[in-house]
Amino acid sequence: MAVKVFATGVDTLGVAIGSAINLLDLDLVVIGGGLTEKLGQSLADRLAAAARPWMLQPSPDLRFVAAALGDDSGVVGAASLGRAALLAG
Repeated sequence: MAVKVFATGVDTLGVAIGSAINLLDLDLVVIGGGLTEKLGQSLADRLAAAARPWMLQPSPDLRFVAAALGDDSGVVGAASLGRAALLAG
């Protein structure tokens, strides 16, 4: 059951990521979070395969990578935005 739920989640994220790529014409998709810490690049590769059928015209330069900061990516990004806001204002 867990494998089936995980596969459904990957397929669903593939639709969302493919749509975001169509909308934003991305060259890089960074996959982060707790599962990425455990599964690494293999999760990014599965999501790339799930997103590919939903892309209108995938760029040959498009890359899917696991976040280097793992589960801390969101915290580090939020801190960076907060710091930039303080320095700007």
